[in-house]
Amino acid sequence: MIICQSNESMEQEKFNIKTLQDSRVDGILISLSRETNSFEHLDQLKEHKIPFLYFDRVHENGSNSSVVINDEESSFEATQYLIHKGYKKIGFLCGPKILSICKNRLSGYQNALRKHQMNYESDWILESDLSKQSTGDCIDFYLSLKNRPDAILAINDTVAIDCILHLKKKKIKIPEQIAVMGFSNSPASQIVEPNLTTVEQPSFEMGKLAARRLLEEIRNPEFMAHKVFILKTKIIERDST
Repeated sequence: MIICQSNESMEQEKFNIKTLQDSRVDGILISLSRETNSFEHLDQLKEHKIPFLYFDRVHENGSNSSVVINDEESSFEATQYLIHKGYKKIGFLCGPKILSICKNRLSGYQNALRKHQMNYESDWILESDLSKQSTGDCIDFYLSLKNRPDAILAINDTVAIDCILHLKKKKIKIPEQIAVMGFSNSPASQIVEPNLTTVEQPSFEMGKLAARRLLEEIRNPEFMAHKVFILKTKIIERDST
């Protein structure tokens, strides 16, 4: 078993794939980096008949099996949760829109607002590159608005926690002045103060199912139809909302 980390770099991802290929691995599990916008390095795996499977971040038009959550539905439920809590001006702090999870979660957010006939301003939808600096810049922009959001739904827990830390630095009370909600239910979500409300992504189950499915495809490559496995999420309510 070889574990590689892309550190959100497509070039590092390409290097990792080449390393695994040269190591003659039997199969690969991959969650795409935030920069990945071309897939020639994965086509190489197909040419060499190395089975691979996506999890979490996937190639939307790819033909390989994948294990994911329903990002659009989960974001819809998260936005609806904030609406039911009484928030009227909900911002969405997105990640790079080349990522399918970002596009799908943005769509879910917009659908929930439409269902409840709630207006939103284009300035409430911002794109972070997922770094602490970029998230801080987005928060500064929100705070500069005359009609600023009273709640922020972030693309993941890391971004949401950076939101909380930056808002606290600016002396903004959470959730009294601005509520914050994340995605994934990472261990850090229970450590940050206030504790982070989040959408729980079943990461352990995702890894287990992905590994099992890949092993099946390694053993029976000619019989396995490519499938998408969708796991359920749930909202974990904590103090940040």
